[in-house]
Amino acid sequence: MNMDELVATNEIWDFVDKHIGDDVAALGLAGGKKFGLDDVEMRFALVQIEARQKLGRKLGRMTARRGVIFPQRLSWEQCSSEATAAYKFREIAKLVDGSFDCGVDLTGGLGVDAMAMADVCKTVDYVEMNDELCKVAEVNFHLMGYDNIKIHNMTAEAFVDKCVQDGRKFDLIYLDPARRGANGEKVYRLEECSPDVRAMCGSLQKIGDLVMVKMSPLISVSDCRISDKGGLQNVLCIGTDGECKEVVTVEYLNPVKIEHDLLKIKCVEIERSGKYAEFEFMDSDERKLLWDVLGFDGLRNMKWIYEPSPVMMKTSGWRTIARQYGVKMIGMNAHLYASSYEIKNFPGRRFKMTNVLEFNRKDIAKMFGEIGGKANITVRNFKMSVEDIRKKFRVRDGGDKYLFFCTDDDGRKIVVLC
Repeated sequence: MNMDELVATNEIWDFVDKHIGDDVAALGLAGGKKFGLDDVEMRFALVQIEARQKLGRKLGRMTARRGVIFPQRLSWEQCSSEATAAYKFREIAKLVDGSFDCGVDLTGGLGVDAMAMADVCKTVDYVEMNDELCKVAEVNFHLMGYDNIKIHNMTAEAFVDKCVQDGRKFDLIYLDPARRGANGEKVYRLEECSPDVRAMCGSLQKIGDLVMVKMSPLISVSDCRISDKGGLQNVLCIGTDGECKEVVTVEYLNPVKIEHDLLKIKCVEIERSGKYAEFEFMDSDERKLLWDVLGFDGLRNMKWIYEPSPVMMKTSGWRTIARQYGVKMIGMNAHLYASSYEIKNFPGRRFKMTNVLEFNRKDIAKMFGEIGGKANITVRNFKMSVEDIRKKFRVRDGGDKYLFFCTDDDGRKIVVLC
């Protein structure tokens, strides 16, 4: 049975709707015959049920739509959520006062980004080398109401070469390179991903000026540039559920359009409700700010400790954070902050400080004894790992005490108890 027949089978979608909340493993053990489905139909149906159970929050619109197809798990892993996809394309549309004429998604995948792109582009070309994903995209785009997306079943490199030959140009080029190595291992460096965006720069420049690249959340902002011509203009760090989910860059490949030293770095925390909190700064402004750093003695006069959220830390805007929120840094490399009064809108976790000690075995052992030998431990720029500390002082994980082991700018090892 081919995919077209599977899609057209109402019995399959009736089964999916009826068992949407059931245990997938148990359904698989029961077998398709019990429900009037053959083996191929049953395998397909189970994948659809599992996808809807696991992706309900990430892809709410797609999972709610009867008939939308989800292929095997690997394509779910890297795809953007509907919220992050919509946000980043709305942001880039602001660069051109609202919308683009034509865009291309060179790494189509499940099509989530292509659909979000189609909301800000009059036409979108979806490029995907996997034949099954192209067939899935054709069905899903129709069901989701996107008739302005054209599908191309070929590699990104082949599509770009063809566009160069045909003289086609795009207002916006988007790539989300696959972050899996030859042996299936996870990778994050641009040169390890596929396609290699940096290697394609010369060809990409011939079909458009503006390139948007979704990168691994593990990548450093300082390593985001894809062109050696200095055209990086925006870095967008997107967080949900307390994690940095995406690092997205916007880069001009045409040197004429480059505005040097105007790199804007922005982070956003998208809440489940759809609300979001933003923080942005110019990289040149960050570099001009002075470090406002506390030593051990200054820290003893503070009452609150702050740990920036993961997406805030990804921006590396340490000095801007301190200035904007009126807090002081605990050492230049600890990435922790302190204040004498509570900053309720600080983007991250905040703790009421109860003590601060210089690190020595006797005092720390005594402190652990006083708090019952149980604590949540965080290490920042410190000579020992969390595991080493737990082992050395026989400390269990958990409880309502939080300990930060870090180093101040004088090189003193300190412990903050909250």
